[in-house]
Amino acid sequence: TVNFDGVNSTITMKFKKGPGIASEELTESQKAVLDSRNTNAFVNVGATYFFAEGVLTDGNFFDRKHNIDWLTNYINSEVADLMFNSPKVEHADTGYAKAEQRLRKALDQARRNGMAAPGTTSDGEFLPTGYKIIVTPESQVPSADKTSRDYRGLSFVILGAGALHGMEISGTYEV
Repeated sequence: TVNFDGVNSTITMKFKKGPGIASEELTESQKAVLDSRNTNAFVNVGATYFFAEGVLTDGNFFDRKHNIDWLTNYINSEVADLMFNSPKVEHADTGYAKAEQRLRKALDQARRNGMAAPGTTSDGEFLPTGYKIIVTPESQVPSADKTSRDYRGLSFVILGAGALHGMEISGTYEV
C-alpha cells in the first residue's frame, strides 16, 4: 500500500516481493515475449524473487496510473470540501484564489510524497516545484460561464518523478 500523505512514500511495482506468490522459471526469450505484450511476471534473480516490470496492458507503468488516480481524487475532495463548507465561493478572483489554494495543497503533497519532481516541461519551461498552476482572471472569463456559474480557468501542469528501473554505469580501471 501507499501512504500518499507521507514523504517520499510513492512506490513503483518493479522489484517488489510477493510473499506467497510462486514464480515460474522463464528463459530470457520467454520473458522478452511477456515484456512485448506488457505482461508482468515474478522473476528470480539470484535468490531474490520480485515483480517485474510493473506495467499495465497499455504499456504505462502502474505507479503512474495509481498516482494520477490518487491526485485526481485528492483534488476533487479538496474542491468539494471548499464548495460544501463555504457559504459561497465567489465567481471572482477571490473565489478562484480559494480554489487555487486547495489545488496547490494537493500538488504540494504530490511533490512531498515523491509523485512530482522539479524538471523541465516539454515546452522547455523549468518548474522548480515540479508543477505550475494557471489561473484565468475573472476579467477573461466568458460571460456565458459566469451566467451558468461555471469556471474553467483553473489548470495545472505537473511533472511526474517517475522511477528508476535500471541503470548503466560505466567506468575505467587503470593501472
